[in-house]
Amino acid sequence: MPIQIKTIKKRIQSVKNIGKITRAMEMVSSYKMKHAINQALATRAYIKIALELLVNINREREASHPLLEQREVKKILAIVFASNKGLCGSYNSNVFKKVDEFVKTHSSAEIDFITIGKKVEKKIKQNYGKYIASFTDISEKPLIEEIFPCSRLAVDGFINKTYDQVNIIYTDFVSSIKYEVLARKLLPVSEKVLYELINRIGRNEDEEIIENKNLANCLFEPDANSVLDEILPHLADIQLYHSLLESNASEHSSRMITMKSASENASDVIDDLSFSFNKARQASITQEILEISSGAIASK
Repeated sequence: MPIQIKTIKKRIQSVKNIGKITRAMEMVSSYKMKHAINQALATRAYIKIALELLVNINREREASHPLLEQREVKKILAIVFASNKGLCGSYNSNVFKKVDEFVKTHSSAEIDFITIGKKVEKKIKQNYGKYIASFTDISEKPLIEEIFPCSRLAVDGFINKTYDQVNIIYTDFVSSIKYEVLARKLLPVSEKVLYELINRIGRNEDEEIIENKNLANCLFEPDANSVLDEILPHLADIQLYHSLLESNASEHSSRMITMKSASENASDVIDDLSFSFNKARQASITQEILEISSGAIASK
């Protein structure tokens, strides 16, 4: 019986240590999630002003640029965002389901993949055989420069007509307990898609200032097409960067919830083990009393 009590005590201590780790991971994920949300909100200003420029150019004349060209979709480049690490619940599996759904929906087109994250790199290679590029070394607090190599592949591939459409598959952060896996068009640039993106992004403190800007009578120097040459590639950059930040926030949210659940489960296990420990200890005490009593009776 003492051996059983000692084993239970060790298990209780082990579960307590695991609970401490999961609680610490929950707090870290909560902080990282808030930081990623603030970064994502900051991208709204650029996207909104870029959209206003694009709308105003179209008001004056029909804009013409390779990144605005609508084509028959025969070949697609899909950029997929997932995590480098595990312990984030069903986050990665939900992304994989969306990838499979996207492939079935576009079964008539040839699809190439760019993967961002170790988990999706492995999954795409396993399920679809190959990817044209993979980025697994992006930091947890990414700068926009880290997305440039991926963005250049997408923009150059579309301009060179290697791809007729570029899509991104990522997780859109809704709240600290909810995210949504989205597949949306990146190229060709679409006013409708940009409006939808802006509406999905929360408001920030500068929103009132942005809305008060009036670009209706602005002049474009040297000309509208030169402005588009500058702004449209950067618009692709900022959309990819925003998708990365949204994915990071969603990942940390999912990990926070998972670790919170693990901490609660650890508490439940400790309660069950404590009950077993007390039961075993009581049984041991009872056994010792019986042995003492039996010895006293036998000695008479």
